[in-house]
Parts: sequence; C-alpha cells; structure tokens
Amino acid sequence: MTPSRKIVAIGIALVALAALSFTLSHVSLGVAALPVAILIAVGKAGLVVHFFMELSDARASAILAFISGILLLAILLVLAVADVETRAAPPLLPANHAHLS
Repeated sequence: MTPSRKIVAIGIALVALAALSFTLSHVSLGVAALPVAILIAVGKAGLVVHFFMELSDARASAILAFISGILLLAILLVLAVADVETRAAPPLLPANHAHLS
C-alpha cells in the first residue's frame, strides 16, 4: 500500500470511529456506555500514535517518554478519583441558614 493510500485509509478509519462514537452517544447502552466509549477512544488514539506520530519507528527514548506520559496521566486520574471518592459529606448548615439551600 502506498503511503498516500495508507494515510487516506487511516483517515477513513478515524472518521468511521468518530461516527460510531457519535452514533453510540445517542443509543442507551446502560453501564456498557463508558467502556465502549473508552474502547473507541483508545482505538482512535492508537491509530494516531502508530501511524501519524510514527511511534512504532521511533527510538526507544521517544517510546519511553510517551509511556512515561501515559503512566503519569493514569496516576493523576487515579489520585483524582481517590480524592473525590474519599471526601467526607459536607457539613450541614445551621437551622437559621436553611433557606440558603
């Protein structure tokens, strides 16, 4: 496959995945909605990283930098979720301030 055809094919795949993501946003998937959306997003990101950023042909230091960034993002997301999940309930307002809520 020539490079220009490969770029067009990857572009079509990205547009198809974006259309699939848009279409599925209007369908009630229940609890499967988030995993499906993440799977589509990972697929799109994988195509971009592999073909357009050419990370598969990069030196080991570039790959290590990319992986380090992904790990840092994962750590920050875990810490943010842990922060929100472990927060105590907000204190109740005194009785004379009940009209504010």
